Amino acid sequence: MPRRVVEGVFEGLADILLPRLCPLCARPLSGREGTGRRGAVLCGRCFAAMPLIEGPLCSLCGRPFSSPLGPDRPCSECAVDPPPYRRARSALFYEGAALDALHLFKYRGRVSLAAPLAALMAGAAREAAGGGADVVAAVPLHGSRLRERGFNQSLLLARAVAASMGARVDSRGLVRVAAGRPQVGLVRSERVRNVRGAFALAAPGGFSGRRVLLVDDVFTTGSTVAECARLLARAGAEVSVATLARAGVK
Repeated sequence: MPRRVVEGVFEGLADILLPRLCPLCARPLSGREGTGRRGAVLCGRCFAAMPLIEGPLCSLCGRPFSSPLGPDRPCSECAVDPPPYRRARSALFYEGAALDALHLFKYRGRVSLAAPLAALMAGAAREAAGGGADVVAAVPLHGSRLRERGFNQSLLLARAVAASMGARVDSRGLVRVAAGRPQVGLVRSERVRNVRGAFALAAPGGFSGRRVLLVDDVFTTGSTVAECARLLARAGAEVSVATLARAGVK
């Protein structure tokens, strides 16, 4: 009997004996609800409530335009001051069910949400990477913040995204050397100052000539990913950015 058939039989039995539950509302999953290569990752109700970002977008920073008409093109800000990365893309607006899911994941320690949330951002990650990525790197946390939280949510997303793309994860090359203030609640100018000099490369030569996909959880003003991308680009990397959600636009 073909291996795929055998796997399908066992998965079918597992769904009967140990039904999978939606990680957000605990409703039993069935068939191919939601999205995901290996079946359901969210129930249909929660997936439908996810505010997906669609085009047209800024072809550089990924900001969605207010009008649904026209092609992707640089926004006015990027046309004047291009970002230090090739392309940034986000999967969801940071509101509604997406905001609830990220808060459970990031602040309530629901690390089991990493895989389903990464599945939701897989399309945005592939679009951002364009021709693919050699390395997937996460925006790092400072050691004090990592000890406080117990995990880096961006690294968990990066690992799942990298697995779906067949890329290598680099979890040590990009480091945070200054804690700074939390970015939440800061205006754009404060965010830029807050992350200036906050990151460093442990081994700059390791990124030279590499296509790097930089992963973070939320894109707000883009200050954090821009600071990281600037370092990587100076080290000779070709950088693209993928985030699960985008705040402050719609």
